[in-house]
Amino acid sequence: MKTIFTLIIFLFLFFSLRAQPGIPDPTFANNGILIEKSYPGSLVHIAPESNGKFIAAGVGSDNNGFLLIQYNQTGIIDSSFGDNGAVITAFPTSDGSYCTAVGIDVSGKIVAAGTISRGGNISVGLARYNNDGGPDKSFGSDGLVNFIVGDESNVYTQSIAMQPDEKIVISGYSNQGSNGNYKPIIFRFNSDGTIDKSFGNNGEVVTNQNSPANFPCVILQDDGKILAGGSSSKFMLFRYLSDGTPDSTFGINGVARQAFSNNAFGQLNCMLLQRNGYVICGGEAIPAGGTGAMGFLRFTDKGFIDSTFGTMGQVITTFNDESSASKALIQNDGKFLGVGNLISLNDPSKFITVRYTPDGKIDSTFGAQGSTVTVIQDAATCYDAALQKDSKILLAGISVLSSTNETDFSFARYDNNDESKKQILITKIKRWIQHHNGIEWTNTPGAQSYAVQRSSDGQHWATINRQAAVNDQQSAVNHYSDPTPSSTNTTYYRLQTTSNSNAVANSNVITITNNELDVSLSPNPAKSTLSIAGLPTNEKVKITVVDFSGNFKLQTTVNSSLYTLNIASLPAGNYVLKAETSTNSVSKQFVKE
Repeated sequence: MKTIFTLIIFLFLFFSLRAQPGIPDPTFANNGILIEKSYPGSLVHIAPESNGKFIAAGVGSDNNGFLLIQYNQTGIIDSSFGDNGAVITAFPTSDGSYCTAVGIDVSGKIVAAGTISRGGNISVGLARYNNDGGPDKSFGSDGLVNFIVGDESNVYTQSIAMQPDEKIVISGYSNQGSNGNYKPIIFRFNSDGTIDKSFGNNGEVVTNQNSPANFPCVILQDDGKILAGGSSSKFMLFRYLSDGTPDSTFGINGVARQAFSNNAFGQLNCMLLQRNGYVICGGEAIPAGGTGAMGFLRFTDKGFIDSTFGTMGQVITTFNDESSASKALIQNDGKFLGVGNLISLNDPSKFITVRYTPDGKIDSTFGAQGSTVTVIQDAATCYDAALQKDSKILLAGISVLSSTNETDFSFARYDNNDESKKQILITKIKRWIQHHNGIEWTNTPGAQSYAVQRSSDGQHWATINRQAAVNDQQSAVNHYSDPTPSSTNTTYYRLQTTSNSNAVANSNVITITNNELDVSLSPNPAKSTLSIAGLPTNEKVKITVVDFSGNFKLQTTVNSSLYTLNIASLPAGNYVLKAETSTNSVSKQFVKE
């Protein structure tokens, strides 16, 4: 009886421990730790995939070529990828190349960015792969891009961001500009690998205004604006419009700056975007003559320090040893993770993960009173981290075995919980509003905000509008009209609801088909009449005109293939004409002079 009782207690403790967030995941590799001995290398960066697998990217031991490895959910190399699980890509005629960032685009293709050395010059390298590891030959030259940047001849890439339209944003720095100083730099490439000359100055944005030395991180907002971060003793955050122009509505002339208290030196390494548009910047706060500590600052969506976060806008987490954050991750429930390194003069360096509440307090339910420290071999350095689809936390970096001086790719994965899974609020779309070209829904109790999302394929979604919930009118009917509907054959709409506890859920999907009405408008621009051609003759067609705010202007019904619409009463401006039958519809834009 005593043995059975002891076994029950053991099982209770085991499953209690297993359920605690921050504990190494025993289903991954060797009790949560993976040391890759098949491909020695360094500079590991990771990209989680939707199927639970992940890509690790860096440079192999010969320091020549992008090295990509795909692992399955349990940390085993996936032999179906590339050449028995790995791909090594060398750039023609280069002296050496290494990968510094990796991402997955909306079509599931893998994009790796890095640095190429050739004849003493350093240039930007990009490679795109199909999901089986083969080169995507529609990109660049057989899947490769080597971009040499004029007088910015020594350019180092550091971070990557994938736009919904498959354009690629790269950030980093140049150290051979016209004045010979280090300068932060951003590039944007088209989906075919060519430089996007509509962005900045022929595809690049170079920042010179009391700028940091580099942009180690870049992220995208839902509205297409670009955030880039760096540091020059202070944390510095830059926001650009989608064309690369500084956003003058952010901070001071597009730049937000903030120092830590007591004039501690700030080294920015990472950023994350919260759902309210606020930005958390993380890295290291180093006091004069003191030991560096993991530090975070939060800026509002207007570019000013948020005093409600931590202590007057800052969070500094100290340990007995030096610490810093390499990556910041946000959960669906609003909690965020600082992931990085714990460094000691007397002990091996270690991976460290700390979890915080949305307002910057340490979450004591995670790991050991809020943090988890992991020793790998004789010393380990964490470069990157990601939240996988099941909310587990994956860290990536290198570790060193001192007896052989060998450097190995190294990973750690931890169990995690995401409280949003228990607090899902699903708001249903009630109907499609034909004459307003939009959707209608009823307010959901407990909702914080709604995001209207649009898709051309039903899989990859872009937010086109965000609005706060009307909490004092729980039964209020909301609607949104799409002023610029997609011209694709079929368009999908859904509503994404964020609860007061930061849980996120998606509604049902509305499908709008526009593919069977081949309607043309002329002249365009028009003055007093608009000729509508290509209308079906076998049924009545409803013609509706709305302005770009979705306001109803004109409506009529016709049953002929050609119809002349009188628009003399419309004010000059841009309009959308919608032609609808019982089964199909099409929207066309026109200008009234």
